[in-house]
Amino acid sequence: FIDGLKLLIVEIVYYIIPTIIVLIVGWISGTYSAVSKIVEFVGNDLANTTVNATTLANTVPQEYWAALFTGLAITALVAMILYIIFGLLLEIAMCRLAKYGDIGEAINFKEVIADIQAIGIGRFIAWFIILFICALVLGFVLGIITAIPYIGILVAFLVGAPFIALFVARSLGNLYADAE
Repeated sequence: FIDGLKLLIVEIVYYIIPTIIVLIVGWISGTYSAVSKIVEFVGNDLANTTVNATTLANTVPQEYWAALFTGLAITALVAMILYIIFGLLLEIAMCRLAKYGDIGEAINFKEVIADIQAIGIGRFIAWFIILFICALVLGFVLGIITAIPYIGILVAFLVGAPFIALFVARSLGNLYADAE
């Protein structure tokens, strides 16, 4: 239980940084102001008419939608990049937490980066890509298994999901141990 709480704290620390950056990028890219303009426009028309939502959405000026989608695209791109980077850092931080049992060691960014360099950045990224492909294949197989009524869902959740979790943890543990 205590180790789980430590892990939760480490995850929060690692994901709070990209979350704050993504919120700032959303603000800078104009996403929030575009949403505000659309809501204001729709709110004014909604109060004055009895049209349905689709008709109302079609009356919103095109430049509001363009600003919203541009801001969302920029924000989503930055978010994907940041969350992948910090997710990879988190993987090594979890290894450090398991090894030392100390939150301070897990959130020591300098040591986490040093561990990644010891593993080899290319090797670490290759592990991630191979793991992603394996997870896609296993997820596809589990999706087929869940098509079996009742039993398929039980097998997927009680056998498949734990297998994937253990596979990820074991492969990362081997990768981390080889670097020492």
